[in-house]
Amino acid sequence: MRVYIILVAIFIGGSWAYNNYLGTLNPLEGMINVAVKRPDPVWSPRLEYWVAMIYYQKSDYGKAQEVFTKLLTDYPTAYCAPKALIRLNLSAQENRDWGAAKLALGRYIEEYPGGKDIALAKSSLDKLNYEHK
Repeated sequence: MRVYIILVAIFIGGSWAYNNYLGTLNPLEGMINVAVKRPDPVWSPRLEYWVAMIYYQKSDYGKAQEVFTKLLTDYPTAYCAPKALIRLNLSAQENRDWGAAKLALGRYIEEYPGGKDIALAKSSLDKLNYEHK
């Protein structure tokens, strides 16, 4: 009887968590859903950044580009925005989306002229402008 009650409690708790937080069986999409349902200017952009990085590491560049774009749209001044712009550029290049890559680099150069990746951004933008007019 105890085992049955414990199993029912686990099932109910799991169902509640699924319905209220995740909404999907994909844990990465679930984390994005949590960030959307309960937005917080401190942890939501970081959560979205790391989800995008996981997609990037898994070579799912389309999804990484989508999540980086969402992050930069929702939280343009977040702590991780400069890194997200650089990674958005790399994801877009992997997807052969040259326009998005150029926009990300241009935005980085404009918004973070003293950023630590400014030399990389300028040289990458020059290369993209030369190769993909």
